[in-house]
Amino acid sequence: MAHSSGGGSHGGGTHSGSHSYSHSSRSSSGSSHGGVSFDHVRISRRRFPGAHEYVYYDRRGDYHYIYAECTPDKPDLAITIILSILILVIGLGLAWFMMDIGLFVPRPISTSSYESGIYLESSLDIGDESAALDAMQDMLETTGVSPAVKVVDDAVWSANYTDLETFAYSEYYRMFDDEYHWLVVISYPDETADDGFVDWQWEGIIGDDCESVISSETEDKFTLIMQKYLLRSEQTSLGDFLASAYDEFDAGVLATQYDVTFLAISAVFALVAFMLVVLVIRKYTREKTCYKATKVPAGAAMQKCSYCDRPYVVGTILVCPGCGAPVSINESGK
Repeated sequence: MAHSSGGGSHGGGTHSGSHSYSHSSRSSSGSSHGGVSFDHVRISRRRFPGAHEYVYYDRRGDYHYIYAECTPDKPDLAITIILSILILVIGLGLAWFMMDIGLFVPRPISTSSYESGIYLESSLDIGDESAALDAMQDMLETTGVSPAVKVVDDAVWSANYTDLETFAYSEYYRMFDDEYHWLVVISYPDETADDGFVDWQWEGIIGDDCESVISSETEDKFTLIMQKYLLRSEQTSLGDFLASAYDEFDAGVLATQYDVTFLAISAVFALVAFMLVVLVIRKYTREKTCYKATKVPAGAAMQKCSYCDRPYVVGTILVCPGCGAPVSINESGK
């Protein structure tokens, strides 16, 4: 449904429109003295009460001790992949949503999709209409939105409508059967006050299908421009005022609009999503490494390989982690 794009009056300033559009899952992890918790099995590089000692050898053949409550379980690669994808989908989805709110790139409407055209009707003398019609035509060609202006006196609507906005809304659907027009109704009093003050007022009604090219911020800009030139209209004809207003509005209507706050939030969501994925992958890698660890026998000693002099823990391997030669399985060297 169409909605008010804003309006104003000579004595009351402007008002914004009734815009119809605008541009729990929690995880936690903790560590204690260098340790982490995987699948309820506490693993640490430091001793803690109740821990068993394990050792694993890296690709270079160096040994590393870890301490765990029990033998670490084999990590599940499928769960890691699914969790990573889920985090990316949610995180990047929220980032895209925030960016969509914070960034508005106007997309002109195709005038072939509806019965487009410009409309200017006045019950009062507005002077030369040609410049106003040219400016309105330029707006139509730039945005695809059909501008319409209707100038009336208060007597036309005051008896049957509570305010000009209600009358303008009614006129919109009496005149148009689509949501691609932007109607401006300007109303003048029947009589001018003794002091010469002309208490005019105006109201804009825009179709909701114009939202691809006209944002709520653009509507507010149009309201300020119309109000500015209406205040000057007493020094010029109404036709010249309309031409100046539409010319100024058309000059910047397709400018990209952005909200730094929403774009910053979008960047934070994306960054957090990638950081969480990195943590999930690191968690899997650590679990995979710990799964290869061997429980150290009670009282096991360190020995060196007789071929490459690489140190190892007796009773935890059968071949040297450095050169692959057979190693002693007990402290006697056998």
